Amino acid sequence: MSYPLELRDALYALFLHTHRLPEGAAIFRSRLAELGARFPRQGRYLRGRARRYLKVMKTWRTGRPGDLSAEVELARLLFVHGLYFDAHEYLETAWRRSSGVLKLRLQGLIQLSAALHKLELDPQAAGGARYLVEKGFEKLAGL
Repeated sequence: MSYPLELRDALYALFLHTHRLPEGAAIFRSRLAELGARFPRQGRYLRGRARRYLKVMKTWRTGRPGDLSAEVELARLLFVHGLYFDAHEYLETAWRRSSGVLKLRLQGLIQLSAALHKLELDPQAAGGARYLVEKGFEKLAGL
């Protein structure tokens, strides 16, 4: 089975659309059937990833849009729940708005997320993942 990039992206888009809404988890759940019909061979992947998103939504307390500490906290939760691509993507928004040391630290976190996502896509990609981990930790040195 190849990695379902289109489904991954659709789930991430659904998460972004719903995660700040008061009834976001219910809306997220209700849209899963549509995705299941669209990707009938990826049911196991869909259920597993959806479970992780719902755990993040249950745990996270919404901050103001643009609040960097809330964005980093959400990215941390995504990362902790194994949603490495999503943590990477979510942090990039904050990274683009940042500068100086903060931008460097966020880049380090993004690289660590990217490394684990790279392994998720291809477990044989240890060399590339190791490089990203080393570069990520260099940027986080001194924390």
